[in-house]
Amino acid sequence: MNTFKIAVSFCIVSMALICAALGEKKDSEFENSEAASHYKKGLTYVKEGRCGEAISEYIKSLELFPDYYPVYSDLGYAFFYSGKFDAALECFRKAIFLKPDYVNAVRGIAYVYMGVGQEDEAATYFKKAIDLEPDVISPYISLGIIYNNKKRFREAIPLFGKVIDKAPNLDTAYFELGRAYEAVGETDLAIENYEKCITLNPNRRKPYLPLSVCHSSKGDYRKAFHYASIARQLDPKDEEAKEMMRSLYYTVREERRGAALKEGLPIKGQ
Repeated sequence: MNTFKIAVSFCIVSMALICAALGEKKDSEFENSEAASHYKKGLTYVKEGRCGEAISEYIKSLELFPDYYPVYSDLGYAFFYSGKFDAALECFRKAIFLKPDYVNAVRGIAYVYMGVGQEDEAATYFKKAIDLEPDVISPYISLGIIYNNKKRFREAIPLFGKVIDKAPNLDTAYFELGRAYEAVGETDLAIENYEKCITLNPNRRKPYLPLSVCHSSKGDYRKAFHYASIARQLDPKDEEAKEMMRSLYYTVREERRGAALKEGLPIKGQ
């Protein structure tokens, strides 16, 4: 390595150490300020669902201690929870301007884009969040759901696999993985994951109808009817489940009639 490269490397390391020291000093100054008191009140209000009051406290904090990126990020989340997506996005961008690798704000931008239906932009920021903090599972789930929605099922499958490795009791991951496997024709794996989802959360309605469809495609109409009936029990207004049950009833009836005719047995009603 030549002298110039050594000098550049030394400067980079030195600047990183200086920035870290300045950051620690700023954190310490903030913690001992009145701004911190307003910030903590804001955090408490958000937990209580009082986002309007939280927003007021965060703004007071920033008035006393401007350009403190965690407050901008949490202000962004308070706006997001209030449905004020433009204001949320502005706050998250301000936090990232102040600290480009602040992952909470990066995830916040992703959630805003997902909330307004801009899934391509959301995917970009979820990927950035994964790069910055690969052990946090929420961006994997969200990115996988986006891929499922966009029919990029093969890309979604490994993401949900990673989620399950890190959080093996998360029913949502199994449901979404089941969706992906069903879409690519891996019916047995779809059934396995839907059933795992139900084991973890029996009252979750969404897996039952897909399970019914999967079993029906394999010719197991009894199981298909069983799962469709549970879907209907969980949501009596589910017309799709009702129609599935009706269709399966006639399918099973005709199957029995065919078997009886083959065996030369009398058919009820004839």
